[in-house]
Amino acid sequence: MVLVGTSNSGVAYNFAGYLEQYSGVPVVNMAVTGGGFESAMLQLLASEDFQQNPPKVIVWEFATHYDMSLRDFYRQAVPMVNNGCVGQPALLSNKVKLHPGRNEVLMNATAKELRSADMMIDLRFSDPGIHEAETTVWYFSGRKESYGLEQSDRIDTGGRYLFELRDEDDWADLTVMGFEVEAPENMSEGLTVEATLCKRHGAPGGQQLARNP
Repeated sequence: MVLVGTSNSGVAYNFAGYLEQYSGVPVVNMAVTGGGFESAMLQLLASEDFQQNPPKVIVWEFATHYDMSLRDFYRQAVPMVNNGCVGQPALLSNKVKLHPGRNEVLMNATAKELRSADMMIDLRFSDPGIHEAETTVWYFSGRKESYGLEQSDRIDTGGRYLFELRDEDDWADLTVMGFEVEAPENMSEGLTVEATLCKRHGAPGGQQLARNP
């Protein structure tokens, strides 16, 4: 059993001890103090341990005042469950050294049929200390989405970020044209980013959705 959550699951309240005592099962406490409702869960899903040996049970603690309808969280968390683009054919892929300002990372130069609702992007920064990134997805229709990625500095992201592209009715059938990354402020010298666009899990031609542990 793994416990993820907020400071309410920290040592001060002994929630992990309560779970162990009354369940009779050892509990690994991965709660994050000051990281909001999402940080601990994102850290767990992104971990190598989760991919190699997923827990039988996850207990997710959070206060009821958190807005759990936040779609941005699910756009990042869902592709993490099956490790993003790992094991998926790369439909677009590139690695660039970032310069100040906007950086074109991916370009659909041959106009492949990359339907937004079927796609996700897997980003890896060479500096694991990157906790914020501003990105833009461009479509052949002329529309674009500016999408900010942000995770708490209290967790180790490894410099990796994942997100699904938009799948609402008026976005779903748009064809991806390109992808840009805004260089972070005060970035380290020689910072690079590697981006892969692939089918999202459960999309036609993509991997199946989450396996059972």
